[in-house]
Amino acid sequence: MSTSPSLLSHALAILKNYPDAENLYVAYSGGMDSHVLLNLLVNNQEYINSKIIAVHVNHGLSKESSLWAKHCSDLCEKLEVKYIEIDVDAAAPKGESQEEWSRKLRYDALKKLLNTGDILYTAHHKDDLAETLLLQLFRGAGPAGLSAIPEYIKFGKGWHIRPFLNITRNELSEIANKFNHSWIIDDSNSDERFDRNYLRHKIMPVINARWPGILKTLSRSARIQTEVTELIEELAKIDLDCCMNLTNNTLNQSCIKNLSDSRSLNLIRYWLKTLEQRSPSSAILRQILIDIVHSGPDASPCIKWDDVEIRRYRDMIFLTQNLPSMSQLDNEIRWDPDNECKLKYGKIITRSAVGMGISIHKIDGKELSIRYRDGHEEIKLGGHHHTLKNIFQEKGIPPCFRDLIPLIYMGTTLVEIAGLCINEDFQAKPDELTLQVVWNRAEEVYAMKYIN
Repeated sequence: MSTSPSLLSHALAILKNYPDAENLYVAYSGGMDSHVLLNLLVNNQEYINSKIIAVHVNHGLSKESSLWAKHCSDLCEKLEVKYIEIDVDAAAPKGESQEEWSRKLRYDALKKLLNTGDILYTAHHKDDLAETLLLQLFRGAGPAGLSAIPEYIKFGKGWHIRPFLNITRNELSEIANKFNHSWIIDDSNSDERFDRNYLRHKIMPVINARWPGILKTLSRSARIQTEVTELIEELAKIDLDCCMNLTNNTLNQSCIKNLSDSRSLNLIRYWLKTLEQRSPSSAILRQILIDIVHSGPDASPCIKWDDVEIRRYRDMIFLTQNLPSMSQLDNEIRWDPDNECKLKYGKIITRSAVGMGISIHKIDGKELSIRYRDGHEEIKLGGHHHTLKNIFQEKGIPPCFRDLIPLIYMGTTLVEIAGLCINEDFQAKPDELTLQVVWNRAEEVYAMKYIN
């Protein structure tokens, strides 16, 4: 069947900007909007170089969820398009908005699907953009929030594209009726306990009656805010380039302190965005400015939100996931070097080498263990015994990580501080077979390369 030429041409024109996309994922709820989007793309597949894949995220919040998933699966079978269903437990924790929590889980799940250059298409339209803009305004959002819904944005390893932002809900409804398939009607979309539904059913009709062109006006406002956001981010990128410690991926405190408070806050927001972190509230950002950026040289500040924490050590500001406490660590772990050893903070693996590492001859057949420091350890280097405290200070290890670094023991002798140094009595000779200890902390640290 044919569809609106302008709608089709716009959707395909966007795709032409991404010629290397192997997969085109369509977020397919089964509702009217995504129904139009999927049918539009499938019926014009000859113009699309990418493989079309429909993805249905089952939140499990409705008793109809399984029926909706089956409906989506059956329709994809008729359309001969690949179908993926992702089940998530979207029940929001206490204090979280169910609407926002479900959205977060949905996008987290979709993001994991995309490989480099892949595309996610969603069916957000002009009404969605207007509703989002107003909701963000009611929440006191700044330019980034008021830019509402961008037409395209980097998304994980790929891109997220919304080709319908110039189309109204009524226009999509007219197109949907031309297809010979039914779509899902979710009763929860009428539940006015949710902010968006209340705005859609109670507020927008009144606004539209008074200002008939309001959708176009709000779209223009959103575009202006997008341009403002782009300018602000360009400034933030300039500041980040100046204030980033490239050797260890941290921010330089002294550099940031030379900026105005407004630019400092803008830089921190942008930095967190580059780390794919949700920006904290304005109150927390202000606290970061006061307690982290403007803290004294002897302070060891830490501010936590969500599942991350931001800290400063010496002149370096860095972000990590929430770190385990000493009480969460095992006192002692018997260690078999032939097997991976999972820890509360990362894991220990080994590899064979020659000349670099622990002498296999020195530890062969001996009982080895992994422990953590208690404040009295020493290790022999250069003919002398050195305390761990001095070694950590010399190497610039932040205090928050010192208790988490695995220590390799043979009996009561400290053989290696993982990733840092080896007891000289156990260091292999140049032509000797060795065991290299590798402490992997993948995804534990966002912006820190202290320990290599």
